[in-house]
Amino acid sequence: MSTREIAADLAKALRARASLIERMSKDPVIEVNTSNLDKILSSHDLVFLYFTAEWCGPCITFLSTIREVAATLEDPRILWSKVDVDKSFTIADRYGVNHIPSMLILYKGRVIDSIVGTMSKDKLEKKIKGYIDTYLK
Repeated sequence: MSTREIAADLAKALRARASLIERMSKDPVIEVNTSNLDKILSSHDLVFLYFTAEWCGPCITFLSTIREVAATLEDPRILWSKVDVDKSFTIADRYGVNHIPSMLILYKGRVIDSIVGTMSKDKLEKKIKGYIDTYLK
């Protein structure tokens, strides 16, 4: 292998690594509020809408789990989002969310399922893969 080929392979590997680091450093879960909700729902096929609050311990812990799963199951047709119920209570009211943490699963803007409470990363990942296989394949 020539020096030029080694350099090209190294450059390719470094670009791939930089891309991975960039994706990992960005929060895969975006903040949703009343001004961006409708646009988000109309621009993504499958939306995971997580209802949380800054003061809620289980919510904070489960958000970390959601971020891990979102990073693993990255797909441009999926949007991972969160709603702070204290800042955007009208969204929680619109969907009848009475308990946090809660997650609504929406397909083409329509609620197809919900998760109330927390679950393990493995269980959540399996459940999300089921939605992907059912609705996006």
